[in-house]
Amino acid sequence: MIKFGSLRGSLGHLILNTLRYFIEKKKTNNCFLFISTPKSKISNIFLYKILCNNFSTKRIFFSHNIIIYFIYALLFKLKNKIQIFSIFICNIEWIHHEKPKKEYGSNYNFDEKFYSKVPKIFIPTEYEAIFKNWCNNKKFKKKKIVCFSSRDKYYHKENYEDPRNSKFSDYKLIIKKLIKAGYVVVRMGYHKKNDFNFKDKNYFDFYEEEKHNKYLKLIEILLFKNCEFIVSGPSGIDSYAALFKKKIFIINHFPAGRIPRYRNCVFIPQKYIKRGLQMNFNKIEKKILLCEDTKILKSYKLSVKKNSSRDIYDLIIKNYKNKKLLGKSLKNYNFVIEGKNSSSLLCNSWYKKNKNLLN
Repeated sequence: MIKFGSLRGSLGHLILNTLRYFIEKKKTNNCFLFISTPKSKISNIFLYKILCNNFSTKRIFFSHNIIIYFIYALLFKLKNKIQIFSIFICNIEWIHHEKPKKEYGSNYNFDEKFYSKVPKIFIPTEYEAIFKNWCNNKKFKKKKIVCFSSRDKYYHKENYEDPRNSKFSDYKLIIKKLIKAGYVVVRMGYHKKNDFNFKDKNYFDFYEEEKHNKYLKLIEILLFKNCEFIVSGPSGIDSYAALFKKKIFIINHFPAGRIPRYRNCVFIPQKYIKRGLQMNFNKIEKKILLCEDTKILKSYKLSVKKNSSRDIYDLIIKNYKNKKLLGKSLKNYNFVIEGKNSSSLLCNSWYKKNKNLLN
């Protein structure tokens, strides 16, 4: 039998959808799978090639062939009307839409279970050489690098409030501490507006300083692969933690009903505010536990509150040197809908200060 598919091009889905399908859902033993993705849809062509190299087999073929993509798109459309066409489709592109958790306010399903089974990702030798040369030129060769990222509204030109956005300047306290401890801090992620005017020989704004480098997106991949750990808000860029099994600290995690799925992760969630008061997570209504739409939250008289610079500092400073991360598991709490199989932990210091919001 022949099946058709396509990869989802945006960074987070390019990594997570692909890993999820080939590790968790793959059923290709008795078929030939042709996967075509137009180049125009791919956010990082180097990342795409790495994934293709790692998951190609004698039965799985990746290409940019427009005819194959047209066949896939046509079959995908027809399967919604005539069920038999679904046998020719491998749904990698929209796998996060399968069995959506609408009863909890989400049109998606991010309850992945593949994180403990991600294989070692092979990187082509020529890619490694380009990165090594770049590090030598930047005098990063013998330095410990940490990658920081925060999503902001300027990247997608948003005209609405997205709870996943946060200010990079909230990292200032911990950045200064890590630099003093001997780390090189690299700001990752494209940002149109620089909201953090900080100067230090061991602080590097990657997208600002390398924006004309033709290998920018390749070096991005290998910075995440080779860094000591990642600090990020909830965003697609944090999916590098899954690809390379990196230690990650997630700030301002959201929504309440989803625990981060990463294996080596400590996080702090955003607080839900109702009529000016902090709300116990166990009292958040079931139908909005996975809701990410601020308009809907406002209809319930709810808003969310970011964590302070001190909360972020405490999250990282207690754990960044530890091989075994410390924190509290939330997987048995009733408000947790996605991530019950996750090993991610709530920051101990955050829990001690806010245990009334959980118990």
